[in-house]
Amino acid sequence: LGYNAAQAFNNQAVDLCAQGRCVEAAALLEQALALDPGSAEMRLNYARVLARVGRPEESRREVEKAAAKRP
Repeated sequence: LGYNAAQAFNNQAVDLCAQGRCVEAAALLEQALALDPGSAEMRLNYARVLARVGRPEESRREVEKAAAKRP
């Protein structure tokens, strides 16, 4: 259940941010990462959203976390 719910939150967040609703998307991605903290894909999506809402330092940290997860 955790992975499927996390993926659903991730997908919804991507759609929301594409509609310009990136603050809402960030909240959904936080929920997704709480369920699946090891997902590099979700971390990168979160980093993109953070950058779009003007949180560049947090975005950079998420990119670093995602890079650490990749082989």
